[in-house]
Amino acid sequence: MGGAWLSSLRTRADAFAAIVAVAGNISVRDWQTCDPENRVPVLNIHGHDDDVVGMTGDPVTGVPSMPALLGRWADWNGVVRNESANSYSNGYLTHYPDWDGKLVAKLAALSEAGHDWPIGFDDRYYFNGEIWRFFDSVAHWSPPNG
Repeated sequence: MGGAWLSSLRTRADAFAAIVAVAGNISVRDWQTCDPENRVPVLNIHGHDDDVVGMTGDPVTGVPSMPALLGRWADWNGVVRNESANSYSNGYLTHYPDWDGKLVAKLAALSEAGHDWPIGFDDRYYFNGEIWRFFDSVAHWSPPNG
């Protein structure tokens, strides 16, 4: 189950300070019904060539695309979608900050990567470091009031 299990568990628990999912989506049931009370920053790392959990989702079964999922995470974290992106030779990062500029959701999409642990080389982006930077950036995050 991996990333999908983690995403589904996150929608039911308040024991997480932040979540990183690699090559995972969310269950169709949770996508359709979840309205979590707890707010948890999330980083989703995904390969464009993933043939197990597709980047574009599956409209027939109702599985969302990765950008749609991260937009929903941002909404669940109380953020009006205010995204920005950074491009690299092997992919891009999309950031969803809150009104104070603190990160609440991030999508890291890696080209030429499938359903595996994404790494970079040469001038490519290194996602191992991204995971640590993400946890560091959200270490003192708190949900917006209201």
